[in-house]
Amino acid sequence: MIQIRKFIWRRLQQEGFGRNVLTLAGSVALGQGLTLLATPILTRIYSVADFGHLQAYQSVLLFVMVIVAGRYELAIVLPEDEQAAADLTVLCLGLTLVISILSGLVIWWLSWQPWMQATLAGLRGVLWFMPISLFGAASYGILCQWTLRQKNYKQVGLSKIFQSVGMVLTQIILGVLFSAGFFGLLFGDTVGRVSGTWSFVRTAWALHSGLFARPRWARISAVAHRYRHFPQISASSALINSAGFAVPPLLFAVWYSSQVLGWYAMTDRVMCVPTALVGAAISQVYTVDAARLVHTNLPGLRTLL
Repeated sequence: MIQIRKFIWRRLQQEGFGRNVLTLAGSVALGQGLTLLATPILTRIYSVADFGHLQAYQSVLLFVMVIVAGRYELAIVLPEDEQAAADLTVLCLGLTLVISILSGLVIWWLSWQPWMQATLAGLRGVLWFMPISLFGAASYGILCQWTLRQKNYKQVGLSKIFQSVGMVLTQIILGVLFSAGFFGLLFGDTVGRVSGTWSFVRTAWALHSGLFARPRWARISAVAHRYRHFPQISASSALINSAGFAVPPLLFAVWYSSQVLGWYAMTDRVMCVPTALVGAAISQVYTVDAARLVHTNLPGLRTLL
């Protein structure tokens, strides 16, 4: 057993897998550590009910965000051809813009329906911000997939740190200087989700402007059809999985109170740290390496698995 572990570790080092995972996990650890250190400060600036409203907002946001790009973003790392990957990226950004606007309108309409008023009552004043949050957060995820495809793990890791710094600083400044209340937490959360996006755009354009300069509808339609199974199959399963995380907080808001939901939110913030540190880093690096090996080295893919 010890010899097997040594063999696997040597192969992972040869592929750079372990190093890349550590790069991402270390950056996430720094970012999450900063967020946890700032929590005692934020809890003295904002009320527990403010955190409850933020959790309800995030539940709605994350539920919609998993399908806002049609799940095509997961396919960006797959094509052998760089142009096809760039066309997928453009397709995802276009879908994100359209679906973000439509989702915002649907959510606003639902907030005025009698059977949803209790659930979204505390959010009605900020639902106009939902399309902005959706588009910003989803755009970060799409461009992050493109950056991961380029194996620029250092830039992705730095963006994770920028996200935490941007969120914490914005929330503290808005809370201390402007007594912004719930909207301060919300705006800071959005700033955190989109931080690093501009660096992705700048790098992608500097290195691959020729791929993005002239998007063609025929090519975009071709990649949409080629990877059509992602929205057909993955979208429904992603919604079901997301509902398991999104629905309980909304029910807590209805059955109990925003304060109870706030305590849940702060506990959930701490409990999710191990998943972010280990699961996300490993899955991102594995997906990129597996997409390459499936075309070039199937025995290497088995070893990586």
